[in-house]
Amino acid sequence: MKKLLSLLLISLLALECTRSTDPASGPVILNIISGDRQEGLQNTLLPQPIIIGTTYANGDPVAGTSLTVSVTQGDGEIIVADSVTDENGRYEFQWQLGEDYVNTVEVSLLDEPEVMVYCRATARYLYAIPEQVDDGWETASLADVGMSVEPMAELMDSIRTGYYEEVHSVLIVKENRLVFEAYFPGHDFGYTGENFLGRYINFDRDTRHNTHSATKSIISAIVGIAIDQGFIPDEDEKIFTYFDSHAVLNVGAKDSITIKHLLTMTSGLQWNEWDAPVGGGENDVDYFNNSSDPIYYFLSKLLLHEPGTTFYYNGGGVDILGEIVTRATGVRVDRFADEHLFGPLGITNYVFQRLPNGLMACHGDIYIRPRDLAKFGFLYLNRGVWQGQRIVSEAWVQKSVAPTVSLFNWHLYWADDYGYLWWMKDYYHNGNTYSSFKALGWGGQEIMVFPDSQMVVVFTGANYMQNPPCDELLMRFIFYALN
Repeated sequence: MKKLLSLLLISLLALECTRSTDPASGPVILNIISGDRQEGLQNTLLPQPIIIGTTYANGDPVAGTSLTVSVTQGDGEIIVADSVTDENGRYEFQWQLGEDYVNTVEVSLLDEPEVMVYCRATARYLYAIPEQVDDGWETASLADVGMSVEPMAELMDSIRTGYYEEVHSVLIVKENRLVFEAYFPGHDFGYTGENFLGRYINFDRDTRHNTHSATKSIISAIVGIAIDQGFIPDEDEKIFTYFDSHAVLNVGAKDSITIKHLLTMTSGLQWNEWDAPVGGGENDVDYFNNSSDPIYYFLSKLLLHEPGTTFYYNGGGVDILGEIVTRATGVRVDRFADEHLFGPLGITNYVFQRLPNGLMACHGDIYIRPRDLAKFGFLYLNRGVWQGQRIVSEAWVQKSVAPTVSLFNWHLYWADDYGYLWWMKDYYHNGNTYSSFKALGWGGQEIMVFPDSQMVVVFTGANYMQNPPCDELLMRFIFYALN
């Protein structure tokens, strides 16, 4: 993107072109008198009109000659008062910018269009209150909740210019209302694509996005609801209770592995998810996903540590949790989620994935709208209640986002502690501490909840081969908007 912009700027350096019109007077020269390289706001007129001069080589003005103006980059609109130059050889027009940051217009002679000049302008982000539609969200302005627009405008322009790449959405809920919402084009997930990038999409409010491992936090809620409703006694229930057909694998201390151990990634089973590349043929996740019997594959793993003593990230255990919900309730986990979680939240536009053998994929990859991810984050911010309806018990919410496992020795930049498939992190900014709990997914899928600020921040993206910029966007812009 940066290389493309550099080439564009180089190509636009020539501001004068000529043609032969009159042997006595010489060639006609087009030049920009004023208005080039202005900065304006999206969907507004530039502050100053653009004035083009037409002269002969001897400096005399060329009156009455016809020019044309066309947008060659961007999506703005040209407003022209007259189609020919005035008596002083001047041609003036107004330029209303569109949505795009970089904008270019071409001004040329009507009968010899190869004689041209280019004018450039940039359109800074213009904040607008998120549109209120029939999806349960009340919207409000940033000012209504005490947030500043300027830092958010800088955030937007840093993404729009390509400084931050493959960020697909940014949403902020503050004080119960949706106050910020933005979407950007980028690549869908593509498992077999270069850098795991798939088709190019113009993401918008209604586009479902792959959540990757942020799905795990949703599964945590589903397990909690199954416990709340009495289908499962509690999280201390042993997992082999639900897998009689695999009892032969229940040997030694494996018998003590509980639902809580799967929720906290402390089962102690051998697993290499963070030690082998995904898709490389050596990762346990790949073996698990492609196994004809994933449950057998998981339960047959060696026990390396006493359950409950050692954290190791294990996506297979979350799929086992989904199967436990299915077996405990008698309803497939995605249908249970629809009836008891998504349905009450008013979420209808989502898709669960399945493994090749038919097992529901609960470790990741639910496709869902960012607005609905914000609902899920707000549900936990509001201690399990959405629009007056209790969906998850407050007790389960508190357990889920409590720092159950310290991650100090892992030295992770994105988290300090782990709960029930939720991450915890404290941010320090300008003398303030912002404590959070988060649902995180590969590539920059994040639901960040800040209880003290009464705020939920949602990101989606496709930064699969580098650290996503979510934390940097928080520190550089969003926290400043709060202050």
